[in-house]
Parts: sequence; structure tokens; C-alpha cells
Amino acid sequence: MSNSAYSLSQVIQSEKSREKFDAHIGDDLIALEIFANQRKMAEFSEVFKPLLTDKNRGEGYALTTPILEQMCTSLMKFNTDEAKSARLEMTTSILDVMQENYISFTSILLHNMMFIFTESQQWSKINNLIQGMNHRNCTEPDRKTITFLKRNLVYCFDASLRSSIKDNIEQFEGIFFKRAKDPLLVAAEEKTQKKQED
Repeated sequence: MSNSAYSLSQVIQSEKSREKFDAHIGDDLIALEIFANQRKMAEFSEVFKPLLTDKNRGEGYALTTPILEQMCTSLMKFNTDEAKSARLEMTTSILDVMQENYISFTSILLHNMMFIFTESQQWSKINNLIQGMNHRNCTEPDRKTITFLKRNLVYCFDASLRSSIKDNIEQFEGIFFKRAKDPLLVAAEEKTQKKQED
């Protein structure tokens, strides 16, 4: 969407608010996208914060994985140093809501959240997040998320925490990326290994 189209959309959003139309989650998500693309953090925050607290935002309003994914994706556009503190606070709010309501992660939501927490050096949050991942609360995570995390672990200066994160990454990879081997394949590999040893 071009800048002029975003400006027009913003005018429409303002008119809808002024005319007192019933709030709808779709309108709020459009507003978030507009303000994120315009890098207007104050306006973005005004729309964002009530979404996580107000349970009666109009017909069809419910906090779901796709809605939270879109909110977090919009947050990724605030990449200036001035906006990073607010972005971290809002991302943490999304995580809190997800954990309180047992909302599952998509690969995109998990990656965006990991990116924001890594940029902000929130290693304890990252550790807890990875430690709690399983097939019930995360669907098909992307390997690029773990690759990104591994590359940035060098910036975790707490040796004990870094070691814990490494262990939890291994556990995460075991859960999501290592498929159970066929018993015949395992037997064949063991046979080959025995021959090599003899």
C-alpha cells in the first residue's frame, strides 16, 4: 500500500471513530497496520493496548493466534532505537496474554517474538519461551528461528543462562525437527556401524 493510500485509510479510520460505529477487530487491525507503516508509535499504542485488555471490542472480537500474529508482525515495523522499548513492552504483553489464555504460536509469531526479544537481550524470556514449547502450543516452527537464535547467543554474556538456552534449543530441535527413524533404517545403520568397527 502506498503512503497516500495509508493516509486515506487513516482518514477513513478517523471518520468511522467519529461517527461512533461499533468497534470491530478488523478495523483495529487495519489501523495498526496503517500506523505501523507510518511509524506512528503513539497512535499505534492507542489502538494496540485496549485490544489486549478490553474483552468487548465489538462483534467477532476474540484474541486468537492469527490476530496476535498480525499484531506482532505490525510491531516488527518499529525498528528504530527510539521505538524499541515500547515495542518490547507490547510484545511482552502479547506473550502474557498468550500464556494466560493458552493461545498457540505459529511459526511467524514465534519468529517475530524471538527476534524482538533477541534484539532487546531478553535472554531469560527467550529461555523460558523455548523451554515451554511443544506440539500443543506451537505449530510447525521454522528452522530459521533457531538458526537466528544460535547465531545471536554470543551476545548472551551470562554463561549459565547461555548454557541453559543451548540445552533448551537442543530439546526444542528434538521435539520439532528430529523425526522418529524407521526401525529398519536404525537396524541398517547399526549393522553398518558394526561392520566399520570390525
